[in-house]
Parts: sequence; structure tokens; C-alpha cells
Amino acid sequence: LGMASRGNAIPKVVAAHKKDLNVLAFGLLAPEGILVTCSRSRHFDEMLFGGLVAEAANDAKVRALLIEKRLPCRDHPVLLGVPETAHLKCLVVRRIGRGCYLAISELRCRHDIFL
Repeated sequence: LGMASRGNAIPKVVAAHKKDLNVLAFGLLAPEGILVTCSRSRHFDEMLFGGLVAEAANDAKVRALLIEKRLPCRDHPVLLGVPETAHLKCLVVRRIGRGCYLAISELRCRHDIFL
């Protein structure tokens, strides 16, 4: 976070950091391997986090299949209408090979199937 000079730059730095970590993880993951990636940042919602993971798979030149999304446990309730309380996010994805990956525009349309 030291790269951020202003408070509004922090979400961009956090997003870049998370994307870089996931690119590295996808690069190390064997085909058919499982990646569990989580975030507790309040700076972006579930859709943005999923987009970061999708971009990471795209940058790593792999396809990834969304297996499940996980929600916080009972001790971290999400209040409807209060998005700040939905800061805990977890995605479980499977790497399904190299090449033949989806474009980011396709991923947004099919976020419930592919990342």
C-alpha cells in the first residue's frame, strides 16, 4: 500500500496487488488444480473481486471454472442494504488448462459459469 499517495488510490493499489497474487497463483497451479482465493477488502464488491480473478486467469493464459462462492460465517453477518458488511469474499476455482481462455467481455456475461 506504500505506492498509494492519496486515500482514493488505495483501492486501485489493493486491486492491483490482489490481481498480481492471483496471476502468480494461476501460473503455479497445475491443470485441474484448485485455487481458493479470498478477500476481506471493503474497497470492492463480489463482482469486482470476481472480475479481478477473471483478469488474473486471462493474464496467466489459463481457463478457470468457478466451482463455488463462499459467504462469511455467522459471526460476520451481512446486513441487507449495508454493502460495507459484505467485505468477506471467497471464490473456489479450478484451472482447466492453458490457452483457449475466454475474453474478459465474455466472462462478464457468463460470470456464473466461468472466471
